[in-house]
Parts: sequence; structure tokens; C-alpha cells
Amino acid sequence: MLLLRALSILAAAALTLATRDARAAVAVPAYQCETDADCAAKFPGTACISVDNYGDIVRKCTPNTKERPACRGGQPGLCPSYQNEQVGYLNAHCVFVAKDATTTDASTSKTSTTGSDADSRRDRFLLAMTEMASSGSGSGGGSASVGDNTVNPGANMGTYAKVTINKKLVTGEFVCIDVSDCENKAADPTTCEPITCGSPGSKTRCNNHGTCTYKSIQTMSKRSCMCYKGFQGDKCQTEISNECDVDCGLGGDCVDGACVCKKGWDGKKFNNKQGKANQRCTKCTNDQACENGNPCNLETGTCVCNPGYFGPTCGATEDSCTNKNCYTGQCQVLTNGSSACFCQHCSPECKMCPTKDCSTCPSPASTVEISKGVVFVSAIVGLFIANAAL
Repeated sequence: MLLLRALSILAAAALTLATRDARAAVAVPAYQCETDADCAAKFPGTACISVDNYGDIVRKCTPNTKERPACRGGQPGLCPSYQNEQVGYLNAHCVFVAKDATTTDASTSKTSTTGSDADSRRDRFLLAMTEMASSGSGSGGGSASVGDNTVNPGANMGTYAKVTINKKLVTGEFVCIDVSDCENKAADPTTCEPITCGSPGSKTRCNNHGTCTYKSIQTMSKRSCMCYKGFQGDKCQTEISNECDVDCGLGGDCVDGACVCKKGWDGKKFNNKQGKANQRCTKCTNDQACENGNPCNLETGTCVCNPGYFGPTCGATEDSCTNKNCYTGQCQVLTNGSSACFCQHCSPECKMCPTKDCSTCPSPASTVEISKGVVFVSAIVGLFIANAAL
């Protein structure tokens, strides 16, 4: 019994190490970052910008130049975005948030400041706006426009702006947040649903090719789309070139500011199959683009997944647990390929759920009590055996 238990522990440890190694083997996209330095080394003219998606912080290299500044500090501008939803999805807007409602990690690259350093940083204002004498319900103030103060990348980090909202002077900063969180955090919630960026409630503002942002401080009541390289239009709907900032379509990499298509996406012939590549590498052109022997449909430019596979390139595999709902339990694949629902909390062994929704499984509290009882009984039995041996 002790030998079996030891082998079980070793097997679990080996599985943990294998899982960790497998995760380490997954390539981290070049545009993921922690600091501005990470981006400057790979994508000149970009900065590491965060999106606070209900506490889930996503950091991605984002353009930060005089013509197209990043959204952070005292400067409105671009936010992180994925140009293909099959790679990732962000629906971030550049929103002006009052100083008291912001956090250092939500809109700037990863930094650490304490004490007087933090106080002096907060006292630096990139845009010192005076309250306008004119009345009105919209926002406004000053004469600075987007790009006026972004002389070099990073100049807008750790700064604040003063703008007039509803006749009140508000100190705050521009941050990238999910559009669904705009009304909760925006200093002026009336700007959260601009029709210039897309229909109300749209999940693809600016068609994932730009950011809904303020064009200038004096028109804070209006927002519109600022496009990434390679796109134009009032909603960034028109593809105009293979120019890129940090990423391209599913089948391409941004190299020296241009999209370079990978095998299977580059329009070259393979096994007598050849489609026409597009400039942003969004369509497969032969079967090399698809994993696990699945074919590329040249008419649609997408991979066709056979049963048992799914995903944009058919790289994910299905098992009998993929579509099984165990509710509060856990699904496990059995040796014959079928699956069953097991209780989450094992006491002491994992058992199949007595009911379909696993609602009658032991709770964590009852599991602890059972474990305590087992330990107590074991101690009594051990003491009895020890006394008998004397």
C-alpha cells in the first residue's frame, strides 16, 4: 500500500512538471510586455500600455508617437487591440478618468514609485487647462490637441490633465478600459457610447483596427476612431496597406513595420494547392496553415476542422469532456474514451457524482470534517495496537 501511494505521488509530480514544461514551451507573443523597454527593443515607437478589464490586466505594445500617441497620463490616444479576434479580443476605449478613480497599473507601464517621488509625479501636469467661462453640459477646455506634447515616446507617462466637465475643473488621466466598464469609471459617462465609433453596444468598436478616443482636449464631449497603421476610415474599416505597428492577421508577423506572412498564408504552392495571399495575412493559402492534417478552404481562406479538432487552425483537440456539463463537479475522461462527472472534493477518494448536476456531492466543509474524523479514528486504532503490543 505504501509503495502504491509513493508511486502515485511520483506520478502526480511528474504530471505537474510535464504541464509546467508544456506551458513554458508555448511561445509568448512578441507584443506582450511588462515595461516600455520591452516594446522599444522589438517595436520602435511603441510603449507598454495596459487595459484594465475588470481587474484582469492585459499589457500590449501600442503605438506612441507624436502623430499617434498612446492613451495614458495626460494624453489621449491609442489603446491595445488585436487586429484579429482569432488571436485575441480587446474592446478598449481611451477614457478620461478622475484622479481619485485611477490606479497606477491601469494605464501606465509597470513602474514603482513611493513617497515623495509619487507626490512629485502627481504634481506634474502635461496639460494645464483653465476652466472655461462658457457654460454647457459637455466637456471642454484649453487648446492643446492630440500629439502636441508627445515629443518622444514615454513623455506622457505619469502625467495628469485638467479639463472642464459640467462647469467643473477635473484633474485626471486618460486610461484604457473595456467599453463595458466605461460608465463606471469615466469622469463624463455621457461620452461612453459615441456613434462615431460604432453602434451602441458594439463589440467591435473601430473594427478592432483602432481606438475610440478623444481627438483633442477642447472637444472632450466627442470621441472618434484613431486607426492603427494599415487602416483608415471613420471607423478604421478600410484596409490600405501591409503596414503594421505590432501585429497582423492570424498568419503573419509584423517585421520592420510590415506584415510578413508565414507558410500556408504566403500564397505559395503546396501539394498542388495555392490560394492568393492578402497583404495582412488573414487568409490561409494552402494546407500548411492548418494543423493536424486539416485542410484549408481556398474560397473562404479558413481552415476546415475535421471531427475531434477545433480552433482557427484546428490545433485544439476535443475529447468526451469538451461538451459535457458537470455543473459543480469535474469531468474526467475514462479509459474507454467516455467521460463521467466526479465530485470536486474527494473524501478520501474521488467519487462519481450521485446526481447529474453534482449537487449532492460533499462540500469542502464536510470533507474537512470527514478528514478530521479519519485522522481521529486512525489515532485511536494506532494507540490500541501499540498498547496490545506491550
